[in-house]
Amino acid sequence: MDRVEQSGTLRLGVIEGAEMNEASRRTLARVLDRTGSRPEIQRGDSEVVLALLKKGEIDLVYGEIAMDSPWSREVAFSAPQGLLAKAPKSEPVPRFAVMNGENGWLMLVSEASK
Repeated sequence: MDRVEQSGTLRLGVIEGAEMNEASRRTLARVLDRTGSRPEIQRGDSEVVLALLKKGEIDLVYGEIAMDSPWSREVAFSAPQGLLAKAPKSEPVPRFAVMNGENGWLMLVSEASK
């Protein structure tokens, strides 16, 4: 979060084929506003962008990700974006992912989702 605020750039990884729904666009807009940043978007395969997130080369990832993804041990997931009903853990749903250990960053993204 500090890097985003200091640089003014949010490095956003978007999983190939993912399109932001209205809730996701609102969340992203709030995150950008709260951090005073602009997005720098990198699209790619889920394995690629999530690996970049884990290494700290991307700040935030968006895509359709299942809660029981093997990546759940490597990164932290936000709540589903724009869903009214609870989805099964194995169902990929629109959500954001942040690097593990970045609790303040995850809280900011989670708060922006409300």
